[in-house]
Amino acid sequence: EKHMGETIPVARISEQLTEMKQATGDNEYKADGQVGEGEIAMSWKSGRFRAHAPGSPPPEGNPPTYCYVGKTEVNGKAFLYVSFVCMDPNLDGLIANYNGGPGDSINYDDGVEIYLDTNFDRKNYYELMVNCRGLYVGHDHPDPNTHNRWNVTPQIKTSINKQAGQWSCEALIPFDQLGGVPAKGSRWAVNFVRNYRGQSSRRADTQVQSWFEVYKGKDQLHRPDLFGVFQW
Repeated sequence: EKHMGETIPVARISEQLTEMKQATGDNEYKADGQVGEGEIAMSWKSGRFRAHAPGSPPPEGNPPTYCYVGKTEVNGKAFLYVSFVCMDPNLDGLIANYNGGPGDSINYDDGVEIYLDTNFDRKNYYELMVNCRGLYVGHDHPDPNTHNRWNVTPQIKTSINKQAGQWSCEALIPFDQLGGVPAKGSRWAVNFVRNYRGQSSRRADTQVQSWFEVYKGKDQLHRPDLFGVFQW
């Protein structure tokens, strides 16, 4: 649909994801770092990410990245499930320097990002950044130019599968830290990002990728006015 002159994708999340019942076996969401076939089958699927770069549309991300979203209950508590499968031809080259210390930046690691504007005002949004070791940073943005610490407590697990040539990330985010379980028909503005070899302009092999392209002449991911839409 059109928004401020731009064509914005709308993902209408299937009804089965609103049942909020704990599935069993292969049909269970688990933050174990392994994105299983059952989890993929239950989830909304992003398709292959595209490079955060010029183009109409921009080129497909290389190496490929895929994202899956659902929701579930764990011990009676409701969670948003988000997972990423990140293909990588050289897993020994993964960058993971962030340790949470003063001056450390997770932006320059191989990692993923989740952007969630849960009140759909296209101004205030949450950002969760996770590196390939499973360390994370949460920000609450009152607007794109400001951020505060977001004391989110997700369940996160990453894994590296050299045989498959990929690393994966799974995150379970409590809905009560996102304003509650979305009502049927409600809308969120969202985006999902992968930082391949980080966001360093000093490296020629970096590539930022996203579900929905928000590139407007510069490397600026913080464009809630251009995020895609989830309609629950």
